[in-house]
Amino acid sequence: MPRLLALLSVALKIWMFVDAVRRRADAHWFWVIALVPFGEVVYFFAVKIRDRDMQTLGRRLRASLKGRASLAELQRRAELTPSLANRVALGQGLFDARRYEEARRHFEHVLEQQPDDKDGLFGLGLCRLEQGDAAGAVGPLTRLIELHRGYRDYAAWPELATALWRTGDKDASLELVADLVRTAPWLVHCVVQARFLRDAGRRADAERVLRQALEDDRFAPGYVRRQNRSAAREARRMLQELGAKQ
Repeated sequence: MPRLLALLSVALKIWMFVDAVRRRADAHWFWVIALVPFGEVVYFFAVKIRDRDMQTLGRRLRASLKGRASLAELQRRAELTPSLANRVALGQGLFDARRYEEARRHFEHVLEQQPDDKDGLFGLGLCRLEQGDAAGAVGPLTRLIELHRGYRDYAAWPELATALWRTGDKDASLELVADLVRTAPWLVHCVVQARFLRDAGRRADAERVLRQALEDDRFAPGYVRRQNRSAAREARRMLQELGAKQ
C-alpha cells in the first residue's frame, strides 16, 4: 500500500507539473509542486480544480453518485417537502419531459416566493421560449444576466439572444452575442455569434469570427483545446456550410 500511494503521488505530481507548463502558470507554482510537501495537491485544489472540464466532470460524478430522480420521485418530493429547491427540481424534470406548461407554473411559483431565484428565472425563460412566447422570455432572462452574468457558463445569453431575435429585435440580439464573446471569448461562444451573424445575412462576418476563433484555438493550451473539441468541430462544419475553405 505505501508503494502504491507513493506511485500515485508521483503520478499526480507529474500531471500537475505538465498542467502548469501548458497553462503557463506563474513561476512560484513550479516550486510549490516540486518542493513543497504535497505541493501537487495544493496546486490541484488551488488551480486545476477550477478548470471548466474538471467542474463538468465533478457535476457528472455527483449526478452519477446521486442518481437521476424520476419525474414521479421529483413530484413526490415536492408534495412531501414543497421547498423552493424541490419546486425547481420538479420544474426542471417537467421541462426535460417537455411538459412545458406544468414546468412554467412551477417556476412561476418559485419566483413568487423568491423573485430573484436564478434557477427559477432561467427555467421560466426557457419554458416561455419553448411555448412560443419569446417576448415573455426576455424579462426573466435579462434579469438573470443582470443578477449573475456567468450563470451556468453564460447559458442564459444565447437563450436571451434567441428570444430577442424572435421578437424582431435582431440588432439587440447581435449586440448581445458580441458582448458575450467580449465577456467570455470562448470558442463555443464564437460559434454562437457566428450563427446569429449567418442568420442575419452577414456571412463574411460569420466566417471571419469562426476563422479567428479556430486560429486562437490552435495556440491555446492543451486543456483548453480539449474542452473546445466539440465547438471546434461545429466551427469547421459551419465554415464548410458557408462555402469557406479550411
